[in-house]
Amino acid sequence: MTGVLGGAVLAAGGLYAGPLRPLAPLIALTLFAQALGDAKSVRRGAAIGFAFGATAQAVALAFVATTAMRFSSVGLLGGAAAVLLTAAAQALPYLAVGAVFVRFRPRSPAGSIAAFSILLHLATFAPGLFPWTAAVPLAHLPEAIQLAAFFGERGLVFALGANAMALASSRRGNLSPLAFASGLLVAAATFGTWRVRAVEGERRTAPAFPVALVDARVDARGRWAAGTERGLLDALQTATRARTKPGALVVWPEAAYPFVLPRGTRREPIGAFAILPTGESTPILTGLFLSTKQGTRTNAAVVAAPDGTLSTASEKRHLVLFGEQVPFVATFPVLRRWFGLGLGIEPGGPPVTISVQNANIGTLVCFEDTLPAAGRELFQADKIPNLLVNITNDAWFTGTAEPDLHLAAATFRAVELGRDLVRAVNGGTSAHVTASGRWAATRNEAVGGTLEATPVLLEKRTIYEQFGDGPLLVVDALLAGGLLFRRRRTKRNEAPTHVDTSLRGAQDC
Repeated sequence: MTGVLGGAVLAAGGLYAGPLRPLAPLIALTLFAQALGDAKSVRRGAAIGFAFGATAQAVALAFVATTAMRFSSVGLLGGAAAVLLTAAAQALPYLAVGAVFVRFRPRSPAGSIAAFSILLHLATFAPGLFPWTAAVPLAHLPEAIQLAAFFGERGLVFALGANAMALASSRRGNLSPLAFASGLLVAAATFGTWRVRAVEGERRTAPAFPVALVDARVDARGRWAAGTERGLLDALQTATRARTKPGALVVWPEAAYPFVLPRGTRREPIGAFAILPTGESTPILTGLFLSTKQGTRTNAAVVAAPDGTLSTASEKRHLVLFGEQVPFVATFPVLRRWFGLGLGIEPGGPPVTISVQNANIGTLVCFEDTLPAAGRELFQADKIPNLLVNITNDAWFTGTAEPDLHLAAATFRAVELGRDLVRAVNGGTSAHVTASGRWAATRNEAVGGTLEATPVLLEKRTIYEQFGDGPLLVVDALLAGGLLFRRRRTKRNEAPTHVDTSLRGAQDC
Protein backbone atom coordinates (compact mmCIF):
# COMPACT_ATOMS: atom_id res chain seq x y z
CA MET A 1 0.00 0.00 0.00
CA THR A 2 2.88 2.38 0.65
CA GLY A 3 3.95 2.08 -3.00
CA VAL A 4 0.44 2.92 -4.17
CA LEU A 5 0.28 5.86 -1.77
CA GLY A 6 3.62 7.18 -2.98
CA GLY A 7 2.56 6.97 -6.61
CA ALA A 8 -0.71 8.74 -5.87
CA VAL A 9 1.10 11.52 -4.00
CA LEU A 10 3.55 12.01 -6.86
CA ALA A 11 0.92 12.34 -9.58
CA ALA A 12 -2.13 13.74 -7.79
CA GLY A 13 -0.08 16.00 -5.53
CA GLY A 14 2.15 17.10 -8.38
CA LEU A 15 -0.81 17.98 -10.59
CA TYR A 16 -3.53 19.18 -8.25
CA ALA A 17 -2.00 20.33 -4.93
CA GLY A 18 -1.67 23.98 -5.91
CA PRO A 19 1.26 25.73 -4.20
CA LEU A 20 2.22 22.46 -2.49
CA ARG A 21 2.96 20.71 -5.80
CA PRO A 22 6.76 21.07 -5.54
CA LEU A 23 6.66 19.04 -2.29
CA ALA A 24 4.99 16.06 -3.94
CA PRO A 25 8.11 14.45 -5.48
CA LEU A 26 10.11 14.38 -2.25
CA ILE A 27 7.20 13.08 -0.17
CA ALA A 28 6.33 10.44 -2.78
CA LEU A 29 9.89 9.20 -3.22
CA THR A 30 10.42 9.10 0.54
CA LEU A 31 7.38 6.80 0.85
CA PHE A 32 8.79 4.67 -1.97
CA ALA A 33 12.19 4.50 -0.27
CA GLN A 34 10.65 3.54 3.07
CA ALA A 35 8.68 0.75 1.48
CA LEU A 36 11.77 -0.64 -0.24
CA GLY A 37 13.71 -0.44 3.01
CA ASP A 38 11.15 -2.75 4.62
CA ALA A 39 10.88 -5.17 1.69
CA LYS A 40 11.98 -8.70 2.61
CA SER A 41 12.37 -10.16 -0.86
CA VAL A 42 13.21 -9.19 -4.41
CA ARG A 43 9.69 -10.10 -5.47
CA ARG A 44 8.28 -7.78 -2.84
CA GLY A 45 10.61 -4.97 -3.98
CA ALA A 46 9.49 -5.45 -7.58
CA ALA A 47 5.83 -5.36 -6.53
CA ILE A 48 6.36 -2.14 -4.56
CA GLY A 49 8.13 -0.53 -7.50
CA PHE A 50 5.43 -1.56 -9.94
CA ALA A 51 2.65 -0.36 -7.62
CA PHE A 52 4.39 3.00 -7.20
CA GLY A 53 5.00 3.50 -10.91
CA ALA A 54 1.65 2.19 -12.15
CA THR A 55 -0.33 4.34 -9.73
CA ALA A 56 1.63 7.49 -10.59
CA GLN A 57 1.32 6.84 -14.32
CA ALA A 58 -2.38 5.94 -14.21
CA VAL A 59 -3.25 9.13 -12.32
CA ALA A 60 -1.05 11.43 -14.40
CA LEU A 61 -1.96 9.86 -17.75
CA ALA A 62 -5.69 9.52 -17.19
CA PHE A 63 -6.09 11.80 -20.22
CA VAL A 64 -5.00 8.87 -22.41
CA ALA A 65 -8.37 7.19 -21.83
CA THR A 66 -10.31 10.36 -22.65
CA THR A 67 -8.29 10.97 -25.80
CA ALA A 68 -8.55 7.38 -27.00
CA MET A 69 -12.34 7.44 -26.65
CA ARG A 70 -12.67 10.82 -28.38
CA PHE A 71 -10.54 10.14 -31.41
CA SER A 72 -10.70 6.40 -32.03
CA SER A 73 -13.31 3.67 -32.03
CA VAL A 74 -12.01 1.81 -28.98
CA GLY A 75 -14.92 2.82 -26.67
CA LEU A 76 -14.99 2.99 -22.88
CA LEU A 77 -13.35 -0.37 -22.25
CA GLY A 78 -10.73 0.37 -24.85
CA GLY A 79 -10.00 3.76 -23.29
CA ALA A 80 -9.61 2.22 -19.86
CA ALA A 81 -7.39 -0.49 -21.29
CA ALA A 82 -5.28 2.15 -23.07
CA VAL A 83 -4.49 4.06 -19.89
CA LEU A 84 -3.91 0.89 -17.85
CA LEU A 85 -1.59 -0.60 -20.44
CA THR A 86 0.27 2.69 -20.82
CA ALA A 87 0.62 2.99 -17.04
CA ALA A 88 1.79 -0.59 -16.73
CA ALA A 89 4.39 -0.17 -19.47
CA GLN A 90 5.75 3.05 -18.00
CA ALA A 91 5.81 1.46 -14.53
CA LEU A 92 8.32 -1.19 -15.57
CA PRO A 93 11.38 0.99 -14.84
CA TYR A 94 10.13 1.46 -11.25
CA LEU A 95 9.62 -2.30 -10.99
CA ALA A 96 13.27 -2.69 -11.94
CA VAL A 97 14.30 -0.06 -9.38
CA GLY A 98 12.51 -1.93 -6.60
CA ALA A 99 13.81 -5.37 -7.55
CA VAL A 100 17.43 -4.36 -8.05
CA PHE A 101 17.54 -2.21 -4.91
CA VAL A 102 16.27 -5.02 -2.69
CA ARG A 103 18.52 -7.58 -4.38
CA PHE A 104 21.67 -5.56 -3.76
CA ARG A 105 20.50 -3.47 -0.80
CA PRO A 106 23.52 -1.92 0.94
CA ARG A 107 23.71 -2.14 4.70
CA SER A 108 24.79 1.44 5.34
CA PRO A 109 22.57 4.50 4.92
CA ALA A 110 25.18 6.07 2.64
CA GLY A 111 25.14 3.00 0.41
CA SER A 112 21.34 2.96 0.30
CA ILE A 113 21.27 6.65 -0.63
CA ALA A 114 23.73 6.09 -3.47
CA ALA A 115 22.01 2.95 -4.77
CA PHE A 116 18.51 4.45 -4.75
CA SER A 117 19.71 7.61 -6.51
CA ILE A 118 21.55 5.66 -9.20
CA LEU A 119 18.59 3.40 -9.93
CA LEU A 120 16.07 6.25 -10.10
CA HIS A 121 18.39 8.16 -12.40
CA LEU A 122 18.86 5.22 -14.76
CA ALA A 123 15.10 4.59 -14.80
CA THR A 124 14.53 7.99 -16.41
CA PHE A 125 16.21 6.78 -19.60
CA ALA A 126 13.47 4.23 -20.28
CA PRO A 127 11.34 5.26 -23.29
CA GLY A 128 7.65 5.95 -22.80
CA LEU A 129 4.55 6.94 -24.70
CA PHE A 130 4.25 10.15 -22.62
CA PRO A 131 7.56 10.33 -20.73
CA TRP A 132 7.64 12.41 -17.55
CA THR A 133 9.83 12.16 -14.49
CA ALA A 134 9.37 12.56 -10.76
CA ALA A 135 11.03 15.98 -11.06
CA VAL A 136 8.26 17.48 -13.21
CA PRO A 137 6.17 18.95 -10.32
CA LEU A 138 9.25 20.95 -9.27
CA ALA A 139 8.72 23.15 -12.35
CA HIS A 140 6.19 25.13 -10.31
CA LEU A 141 9.10 26.45 -8.20
CA PRO A 142 11.92 27.78 -10.43
CA GLU A 143 14.44 27.87 -7.58
CA ALA A 144 14.04 24.09 -7.22
CA ILE A 145 15.12 23.21 -10.77
CA GLN A 146 18.30 25.19 -11.32
CA LEU A 147 20.54 22.11 -11.12
CA ALA A 148 19.01 21.17 -14.47
CA ALA A 149 21.41 23.62 -16.14
CA PHE A 150 24.24 21.32 -15.01
CA PHE A 151 22.74 17.82 -14.81
CA GLY A 152 19.41 18.09 -16.61
CA GLU A 153 15.96 17.08 -15.49
CA ARG A 154 17.28 13.57 -14.87
CA GLY A 155 19.91 14.94 -12.50
CA LEU A 156 17.15 16.42 -10.38
CA VAL A 157 15.63 12.93 -10.08
CA PHE A 158 19.03 11.73 -8.81
CA ALA A 159 19.06 14.50 -6.20
CA LEU A 160 15.47 13.81 -5.18
CA GLY A 161 16.32 10.14 -4.74
CA ALA A 162 19.26 10.99 -2.49
CA ASN A 163 17.10 13.23 -0.31
CA ALA A 164 14.26 10.72 -0.17
CA MET A 165 16.39 7.76 0.87
CA ALA A 166 18.21 9.93 3.43
CA LEU A 167 14.89 10.90 4.99
CA ALA A 168 13.69 7.30 4.90
CA SER A 169 16.89 6.11 6.58
CA SER A 170 16.57 8.72 9.31
CA ARG A 171 13.44 7.15 10.75
CA ARG A 172 15.50 4.28 12.12
CA GLY A 173 17.13 6.47 14.72
CA ASN A 174 20.23 7.49 12.77
CA LEU A 175 20.25 11.28 12.49
CA SER A 176 23.21 11.50 10.13
CA PRO A 177 21.05 10.89 7.02
CA LEU A 178 18.60 13.52 8.26
CA ALA A 179 21.44 16.01 8.59
CA PHE A 180 22.60 15.09 5.07
CA ALA A 181 19.09 15.57 3.62
CA SER A 182 18.63 18.88 5.42
CA GLY A 183 21.99 20.16 4.25
CA LEU A 184 21.28 19.12 0.67
CA LEU A 185 17.91 20.87 0.69
CA VAL A 186 19.37 24.07 2.14
CA ALA A 187 22.25 24.04 -0.36
CA ALA A 188 19.89 23.44 -3.29
CA ALA A 189 17.54 26.21 -2.17
CA THR A 190 20.41 28.66 -1.69
CA PHE A 191 21.95 27.84 -5.04
CA GLY A 192 18.57 27.93 -6.80
CA THR A 193 17.70 31.35 -5.40
CA TRP A 194 21.08 32.75 -6.40
CA ARG A 195 20.98 31.30 -9.92
CA VAL A 196 17.45 32.51 -10.68
CA ARG A 197 18.55 36.03 -9.79
CA ALA A 198 21.72 35.68 -11.84
CA VAL A 199 19.91 34.43 -14.95
CA GLU A 200 17.22 37.09 -14.68
CA GLY A 201 19.99 39.68 -14.34
CA GLU A 202 21.54 38.46 -17.59
CA ARG A 203 18.15 38.57 -19.27
CA ARG A 204 17.69 42.23 -18.36
CA THR A 205 20.70 43.18 -20.50
CA ALA A 206 19.95 40.82 -23.42
CA PRO A 207 18.22 41.98 -26.64
CA ALA A 208 14.45 41.59 -26.62
CA PHE A 209 12.56 39.77 -29.36
CA PRO A 210 8.80 40.40 -28.96
CA VAL A 211 6.52 37.68 -30.27
CA ALA A 212 2.78 37.04 -30.59
CA LEU A 213 1.67 33.48 -29.83
CA VAL A 214 -1.59 32.69 -31.61
CA ASP A 215 -4.16 30.16 -30.43
CA ALA A 216 -7.17 30.03 -32.76
CA ARG A 217 -8.70 27.36 -30.49
CA VAL A 218 -9.37 24.97 -33.35
CA ASP A 219 -11.18 21.78 -32.39
CA ALA A 220 -8.99 18.71 -32.90
CA ARG A 221 -11.55 16.98 -35.12
CA GLY A 222 -12.35 20.20 -36.98
CA ARG A 223 -8.71 20.59 -37.93
CA TRP A 224 -8.95 17.50 -40.14
CA ALA A 225 -12.51 17.87 -41.47
CA ALA A 226 -12.68 18.25 -45.24
CA GLY A 227 -13.74 21.67 -46.52
CA THR A 228 -12.77 23.60 -43.37
CA GLU A 229 -9.34 24.74 -44.53
CA ARG A 230 -10.35 28.25 -45.59
CA GLY A 231 -12.18 28.91 -42.31
CA LEU A 232 -9.21 27.67 -40.28
CA LEU A 233 -6.81 29.95 -42.13
CA ASP A 234 -9.18 32.90 -41.68
CA ALA A 235 -9.31 32.27 -37.91
CA LEU A 236 -5.52 32.26 -37.68
CA GLN A 237 -5.16 35.42 -39.72
CA THR A 238 -7.89 37.17 -37.73
CA ALA A 239 -6.15 36.36 -34.44
CA THR A 240 -2.90 37.58 -35.97
CA ARG A 241 -4.40 40.94 -36.90
CA ALA A 242 -5.93 41.33 -33.42
CA ARG A 243 -2.58 41.59 -31.61
CA THR A 244 -1.83 44.97 -30.08
CA LYS A 245 1.84 45.25 -31.13
CA PRO A 246 3.58 44.34 -34.41
CA GLY A 247 6.36 42.41 -32.68
CA ALA A 248 9.27 40.69 -34.40
CA LEU A 249 7.53 37.36 -35.02
CA VAL A 250 4.06 35.80 -34.98
CA VAL A 251 3.89 32.10 -34.05
CA TRP A 252 1.07 29.77 -35.08
CA PRO A 253 0.70 26.34 -33.43
CA GLU A 254 1.60 22.88 -34.66
CA ALA A 255 0.03 21.95 -38.01
CA ALA A 256 -1.92 25.22 -37.91
CA TYR A 257 -1.57 26.00 -41.62
CA PRO A 258 -4.32 23.80 -43.06
CA PHE A 259 -2.83 23.04 -46.48
CA VAL A 260 -0.05 20.55 -47.25
CA LEU A 261 2.97 21.99 -49.08
CA PRO A 262 5.69 20.09 -50.97
CA ARG A 263 8.79 19.39 -48.93
CA GLY A 264 11.59 21.75 -49.91
CA THR A 265 9.41 24.57 -51.23
CA ARG A 266 10.84 28.00 -50.53
CA ARG A 267 8.00 30.22 -51.81
CA GLU A 268 4.86 31.05 -49.89
CA PRO A 269 1.56 30.17 -51.60
CA ILE A 270 -0.36 33.15 -52.92
CA GLY A 271 -3.95 34.30 -52.97
CA ALA A 272 -6.40 32.32 -50.84
CA PHE A 273 -3.59 29.98 -49.76
CA ALA A 274 -1.23 32.71 -48.48
CA ILE A 275 0.06 32.38 -44.94
CA LEU A 276 0.53 36.10 -44.25
CA PRO A 277 -2.64 38.19 -44.20
CA THR A 278 -2.80 40.98 -46.75
CA GLY A 279 -0.59 43.87 -45.66
CA GLU A 280 1.11 41.90 -42.85
CA SER A 281 4.73 43.00 -42.36
CA THR A 282 5.74 40.65 -39.54
CA PRO A 283 7.08 37.15 -40.34
CA ILE A 284 4.93 34.22 -39.24
CA LEU A 285 6.31 30.93 -37.96
CA THR A 286 3.71 28.26 -38.54
CA GLY A 287 3.38 24.54 -38.10
CA LEU A 288 2.35 22.60 -41.21
CA PHE A 289 2.66 19.27 -42.96
CA LEU A 290 5.06 18.81 -45.85
CA SER A 291 4.55 16.10 -48.44
CA THR A 292 7.47 13.92 -49.54
CA LYS A 293 8.11 12.23 -52.87
CA GLN A 294 7.41 8.90 -51.20
CA GLY A 295 3.83 9.94 -50.45
CA THR A 296 4.42 10.47 -46.73
CA ARG A 297 4.42 13.69 -44.71
CA THR A 298 6.62 15.41 -42.17
CA ASN A 299 5.37 17.51 -39.25
CA ALA A 300 7.30 20.74 -39.63
CA ALA A 301 7.66 24.47 -38.98
CA VAL A 302 8.57 27.21 -41.45
CA VAL A 303 8.77 30.99 -41.32
CA ALA A 304 6.87 32.91 -43.99
CA ALA A 305 8.49 36.29 -44.63
CA PRO A 306 6.77 39.42 -45.98
CA ASP A 307 8.78 39.11 -49.21
CA GLY A 308 7.00 35.83 -50.02
CA THR A 309 9.84 33.46 -49.15
CA LEU A 310 9.69 30.47 -46.84
CA SER A 311 12.56 29.45 -44.58
CA THR A 312 14.12 26.03 -44.60
CA ALA A 313 11.75 23.77 -42.69
CA SER A 314 12.51 22.57 -39.18
CA GLU A 315 10.98 19.10 -39.04
CA LYS A 316 9.87 17.00 -36.12
CA ARG A 317 12.28 14.15 -35.50
CA HIS A 318 10.70 12.39 -32.51
CA LEU A 319 7.26 11.01 -33.39
CA VAL A 320 4.48 10.18 -30.93
CA LEU A 321 3.55 6.50 -30.79
CA PHE A 322 0.01 5.85 -32.06
CA GLY A 323 -0.38 9.57 -32.77
CA GLU A 324 2.18 9.89 -35.57
CA GLN A 325 3.53 6.39 -35.96
CA VAL A 326 1.76 3.08 -35.34
CA PRO A 327 4.05 0.13 -34.60
CA PHE A 328 3.07 -3.39 -35.72
CA VAL A 329 0.38 -2.03 -38.06
CA ALA A 330 1.41 -4.54 -40.74
CA THR A 331 1.05 -7.41 -38.28
CA PHE A 332 -2.19 -6.16 -36.73
CA PRO A 333 -4.24 -4.40 -39.45
CA VAL A 334 -6.98 -3.52 -36.95
CA LEU A 335 -4.60 -0.82 -35.65
CA ARG A 336 -5.08 0.96 -38.98
CA ARG A 337 -8.78 1.41 -38.16
CA TRP A 338 -8.17 2.54 -34.58
CA PHE A 339 -5.24 4.88 -35.19
CA GLY A 340 -5.66 6.01 -38.79
CA LEU A 341 -4.50 9.56 -38.09
CA GLY A 342 -1.11 8.22 -37.01
CA LEU A 343 -0.25 6.74 -40.40
CA GLY A 344 1.88 8.24 -43.15
CA ILE A 345 4.11 10.55 -41.08
CA GLU A 346 7.87 10.13 -41.07
CA PRO A 347 10.65 11.61 -38.91
CA GLY A 348 12.23 14.80 -40.19
CA GLY A 349 15.75 15.47 -41.30
CA PRO A 350 18.70 16.98 -39.40
CA PRO A 351 18.09 19.85 -36.94
CA VAL A 352 17.62 23.26 -38.53
CA THR A 353 17.94 26.72 -36.98
CA ILE A 354 15.58 29.31 -38.48
CA SER A 355 16.94 32.87 -38.47
CA VAL A 356 14.65 35.89 -38.16
CA GLN A 357 16.46 39.21 -37.74
CA ASN A 358 18.92 38.63 -34.86
CA ALA A 359 17.08 35.58 -33.55
CA ASN A 360 18.32 32.06 -34.28
CA ILE A 361 15.31 29.93 -33.48
CA GLY A 362 15.41 26.30 -32.41
CA THR A 363 11.99 24.75 -32.95
CA LEU A 364 10.50 21.89 -30.96
CA VAL A 365 7.29 20.39 -32.34
CA CYS A 366 4.60 18.91 -30.10
CA PHE A 367 5.96 16.64 -27.34
CA GLU A 368 9.58 17.26 -28.36
CA ASP A 369 9.74 19.95 -25.66
CA THR A 370 9.36 17.19 -23.05
CA LEU A 371 12.45 15.33 -24.31
CA PRO A 372 15.93 16.37 -23.12
CA ALA A 373 17.56 14.77 -26.17
CA ALA A 374 15.36 16.72 -28.59
CA GLY A 375 16.37 20.01 -26.97
CA ARG A 376 20.10 19.26 -27.12
CA GLU A 377 19.83 18.15 -30.75
CA LEU A 378 18.88 21.69 -31.74
CA PHE A 379 22.39 22.81 -30.83
CA GLN A 380 23.83 20.50 -33.50
CA ALA A 381 22.44 22.75 -36.25
CA ASP A 382 24.60 25.10 -38.32
CA LYS A 383 23.75 28.00 -36.00
CA ILE A 384 23.45 27.84 -32.21
CA PRO A 385 19.89 28.81 -31.21
CA ASN A 386 19.42 31.82 -28.96
CA LEU A 387 15.65 31.31 -28.64
CA LEU A 388 13.48 28.20 -28.30
CA VAL A 389 10.02 27.96 -29.87
CA ASN A 390 7.58 25.14 -29.27
CA ILE A 391 4.49 24.67 -31.42
CA THR A 392 1.88 22.24 -30.13
CA ASN A 393 -1.69 21.13 -30.71
CA ASP A 394 -3.08 20.17 -27.30
CA ALA A 395 -6.70 20.30 -28.50
CA TRP A 396 -6.56 16.50 -28.38
CA PHE A 397 -6.50 16.83 -24.59
CA THR A 398 -8.91 19.70 -23.92
CA GLY A 399 -10.47 19.44 -20.47
CA THR A 400 -7.76 17.15 -19.07
CA ALA A 401 -4.61 17.66 -16.99
CA GLU A 402 -2.34 17.13 -20.01
CA PRO A 403 -1.76 20.83 -20.88
CA ASP A 404 -0.55 21.50 -17.31
CA LEU A 405 1.68 18.42 -17.31
CA HIS A 406 3.02 19.34 -20.75
CA LEU A 407 3.96 22.89 -19.73
CA ALA A 408 5.64 21.71 -16.53
CA ALA A 409 7.70 19.13 -18.41
CA ALA A 410 8.65 21.66 -21.12
CA THR A 411 9.93 24.12 -18.52
CA PHE A 412 13.05 22.02 -17.98
CA ARG A 413 14.22 22.60 -21.57
CA ALA A 414 14.51 26.34 -20.89
CA VAL A 415 16.72 25.77 -17.83
CA GLU A 416 18.74 22.91 -19.32
CA LEU A 417 19.57 24.88 -22.46
CA GLY A 418 19.77 28.38 -20.96
CA ARG A 419 17.28 29.87 -23.40
CA ASP A 420 13.90 31.57 -23.19
CA LEU A 421 11.16 29.29 -24.48
CA VAL A 422 7.91 30.46 -26.06
CA ARG A 423 5.07 28.02 -26.72
CA ALA A 424 2.23 28.58 -29.20
CA VAL A 425 -0.35 25.96 -28.26
CA ASN A 426 -3.70 25.30 -29.87
CA GLY A 427 -6.25 24.25 -27.26
CA GLY A 428 -3.77 24.28 -24.38
CA THR A 429 -1.43 26.58 -22.47
CA SER A 430 0.58 29.03 -24.54
CA ALA A 431 3.45 30.40 -22.48
CA HIS A 432 6.67 32.33 -22.20
CA VAL A 433 9.14 30.47 -19.98
CA THR A 434 12.32 32.35 -19.15
CA ALA A 435 15.75 30.73 -19.09
CA SER A 436 15.46 30.55 -15.31
CA GLY A 437 12.30 28.44 -15.55
CA ARG A 438 9.97 31.28 -14.56
CA TRP A 439 6.58 31.43 -16.29
CA ALA A 440 6.61 35.06 -17.42
CA ALA A 441 3.27 34.81 -19.23
CA THR A 442 0.67 32.12 -19.87
CA ARG A 443 -2.66 31.86 -21.66
CA ASN A 444 -5.20 29.03 -21.61
CA GLU A 445 -8.68 30.28 -22.42
CA ALA A 446 -11.78 28.73 -23.95
CA VAL A 447 -11.76 31.18 -26.86
CA GLY A 448 -9.09 31.92 -29.41
CA GLY A 449 -6.69 34.79 -28.98
CA THR A 450 -3.07 35.85 -28.81
CA LEU A 451 -0.48 35.89 -26.03
CA GLU A 452 2.04 38.69 -26.55
CA ALA A 453 5.38 38.00 -24.89
CA THR A 454 8.86 39.48 -24.85
CA PRO A 455 11.53 36.80 -24.68
CA VAL A 456 15.19 37.74 -24.89
CA LEU A 457 18.01 36.31 -26.96
CA LEU A 458 20.71 34.59 -24.89
CA GLU A 459 24.02 33.22 -26.12
CA LYS A 460 25.67 31.68 -23.03
CA ARG A 461 25.81 27.88 -23.17
CA THR A 462 25.03 25.63 -20.22
CA ILE A 463 26.99 22.65 -18.94
CA TYR A 464 24.08 20.34 -19.65
CA GLU A 465 23.62 21.55 -23.22
CA GLN A 466 27.29 20.81 -23.96
CA PHE A 467 27.79 17.55 -22.07
CA GLY A 468 24.31 16.17 -21.53
CA ASP A 469 23.81 13.27 -19.15
CA GLY A 470 27.37 11.98 -19.54
CA PRO A 471 28.94 13.47 -16.39
CA LEU A 472 26.24 12.10 -14.08
CA LEU A 473 26.36 8.70 -15.77
CA VAL A 474 30.07 8.63 -14.93
CA VAL A 475 29.16 9.41 -11.33
CA ASP A 476 26.62 6.56 -11.45
CA ALA A 477 29.30 4.18 -12.68
CA LEU A 478 31.83 5.23 -10.04
CA LEU A 479 29.32 4.97 -7.20
CA ALA A 480 28.02 1.63 -8.44
CA GLY A 481 31.55 0.33 -8.74
CA GLY A 482 32.32 1.44 -5.21
CA LEU A 483 29.16 -0.18 -3.87
CA LEU A 484 29.92 -3.49 -5.60
CA PHE A 485 33.52 -3.46 -4.41
CA ARG A 486 32.44 -2.84 -0.82
CA ARG A 487 29.80 -5.55 -1.10
CA ARG A 488 32.35 -8.12 -2.26
CA ARG A 489 34.86 -7.13 0.41
CA THR A 490 32.21 -7.36 3.13
CA LYS A 491 31.19 -10.83 1.96
CA ARG A 492 34.83 -11.93 1.91
CA ASN A 493 35.43 -10.66 5.45
CA GLU A 494 32.30 -12.38 6.71
CA ALA A 495 33.12 -15.73 5.12
CA PRO A 496 33.76 -18.42 7.79
CA THR A 497 37.40 -19.36 8.39
CA HIS A 498 38.18 -22.84 7.11
CA VAL A 499 39.78 -25.03 9.76
CA ASP A 500 41.83 -28.03 8.62
CA THR A 501 40.75 -30.99 10.75
CA SER A 502 42.58 -33.67 8.80
CA LEU A 503 45.20 -34.11 11.57
CA ARG A 504 42.74 -34.27 14.45
CA GLY A 505 43.74 -37.13 16.78
CA ALA A 506 47.22 -37.56 15.31
CA GLN A 507 49.96 -38.41 17.86
CA ASP A 508 53.33 -36.76 18.13
CA CYS A 509 56.14 -39.02 17.12
